Amino acid sequence: MVKMLLRDVTIPELAGIFEKHKEQSPAPYLLDQKSVARAKRVAKKNGTWEDLTKSLDGNKEIPVLKRSDYRNYQRVGDRLVPQAKAGYRRQ
Repeated sequence: MVKMLLRDVTIPELAGIFEKHKEQSPAPYLLDQKSVARAKRVAKKNGTWEDLTKSLDGNKEIPVLKRSDYRNYQRVGDRLVPQAKAGYRRQ
């Protein structure tokens, strides 16, 4: 779908689009202080906040679920790689 939508867009045009919107967040709700405060209150209320502060390590990279991992699972049924990455991400 994206490939079809971008079929007639050149690289310089695409770069211009990104440049024009670089200050905008792809997830504006993350910049909304009320939304962040509410999420924090809910997390503290249900005990998730303590869990997050204990187990979240900002220095660790969050593994990317690659399309190739999923395709390999579809082809040969090997779930180990995508399941391990998905499990780590959920944790």
